[in-house]
Amino acid sequence: MVAARRRIRRRGWRAWLHRERQPIVDTLKVTAACVVAWVIAFAAFPKLDPLLAPLTAMLTVQVTAKATLVRGVQQVSGVIVGVLAAFAVSNALGFHAWSIGLIVFFSLLVGRGLRLGTQATQIATTGLLVLSLGGSKGNVYAGERVLTTLIGAAVGTLITLATPSRRDLIAAGVALAGVADDTGDLLHDIAGGLRSGDEAQRHVTLWLHRARVLNQELYAEHEMLHAAQDGTRLAPRPIRDPERLEQFVHAGKVVAHSVGHLLTLAGALREWADLRAERPTPTLTKWLSEPVADLLDALALAATAFGPVQRLPRNLAEPAVDELRAAIVTSRALQLNAELLAEVTDRRAWPIAGSVLGATESMVAELDPDKGRHFGACPFAVLAGDANETKTDHC
Repeated sequence: MVAARRRIRRRGWRAWLHRERQPIVDTLKVTAACVVAWVIAFAAFPKLDPLLAPLTAMLTVQVTAKATLVRGVQQVSGVIVGVLAAFAVSNALGFHAWSIGLIVFFSLLVGRGLRLGTQATQIATTGLLVLSLGGSKGNVYAGERVLTTLIGAAVGTLITLATPSRRDLIAAGVALAGVADDTGDLLHDIAGGLRSGDEAQRHVTLWLHRARVLNQELYAEHEMLHAAQDGTRLAPRPIRDPERLEQFVHAGKVVAHSVGHLLTLAGALREWADLRAERPTPTLTKWLSEPVADLLDALALAATAFGPVQRLPRNLAEPAVDELRAAIVTSRALQLNAELLAEVTDRRAWPIAGSVLGATESMVAELDPDKGRHFGACPFAVLAGDANETKTDHC
């Protein structure tokens, strides 16, 4: 909630809703699948309980067509195997405490063998429910569960296939932009805190914590990127965008490496606070509050501009690339060097200053669209050494 309030305060409701639109669209798709599955199940089999159909549809619908198809097969396979296991155990052993343990053990073992993933418990759940009812009720429930599961899985798969879109690719861009935005926010806050002097010492732990949270957000960004890659496999050819997907692969490296350098920076500032608590560090404190803070502000602008480059379509991204390029020019003008580092006279502070210098220098190299380490992360980037040639294809 704190992070959401910070984004809304800095960028407004419209930008926040634009960033969160993907979960809203996914929720509407799941809702439609549940309603359609219930209607079909109720109309086709009015005497059966149709609630399992929307439940299966809700569990089946995924971001990509491939993931939805895999989940649907897992759901149906789990239910069928669970029904067969329950019939085998009930006919041979009856309903006892040890037979329950036996069916759970073998159901989970079979689910692992069939590579059903998280749906392995579907076998045990179905088997236990059928086994507990027993007799004719168990047979009726088994038939209901198989039919409604087939309906729900089929509806969820068909809705996903019938509504092909590039939203999995868009979601990857939004995830990348979100991490870049949060990186810019943290850099801006660190710059302001360093200028405040004593105030910075009270915030270094919070900065380090926020940097670690950003590092955790990278896992969600990687999942979105993998989903975008999987989404191209069953998606219709007209909606595939291999160039943009290649851009996101490079952009993912930029974001991940930048967050890593930000962690190094936050750790160095934490060491500075510990050192300052032991003894005064006037030269290091002055160095951090002036040239370093100015550079961090410029890097914050660059990271914030990197987000729209990934979020916007290619035909609208050129102004954002120009803004990113301008921020990098400013960053390079403010970039730290050995002469500035020589101003730090306290020898115990040299490792801290060196870590800050290395982290900021690496972040400039990561975010530079033209001369950076990942050229393909930005469209409309200019080839290094040739200002007249603009490369639209990604390396």
